[in-house]
Amino acid sequence: MRQKTLDGLPIAIGSSMRLLVGPNQELAARQLTVSVAATQTSNANVFAGFVQPLVEPLIQNNRWYLFSDPLSAPVYVYGYLNGAEGPQVTTGPVSGVDGVEVSVIFDFGVGAIDWRGAWFNPGT
Repeated sequence: MRQKTLDGLPIAIGSSMRLLVGPNQELAARQLTVSVAATQTSNANVFAGFVQPLVEPLIQNNRWYLFSDPLSAPVYVYGYLNGAEGPQVTTGPVSGVDGVEVSVIFDFGVGAIDWRGAWFNPGT
């Protein structure tokens, strides 16, 4: 919530966040974000409904990532490159044999554009 844009303005993180954890932290993440029927407001879970836990098996140890709403503070972008709208298929004859050569090019990419919409904890 304290992150700022390059212009120094505060970033509105949006109405939801995603907590990305590995298998070691799945139970803790689900316990942190579960809704409870509290009889007192001090016992209510303020993260329920606001933080969505996601489990990624490739995240090792106790590491975790917290991402803001992608519409409010995008961290990664993905899409087709060079104006391609899908796989590009070309065919042509093969010299010396009976057959057709088929080539498929799929120009798709992903990349980080800003670090301020995410937080990484090394698990310490």
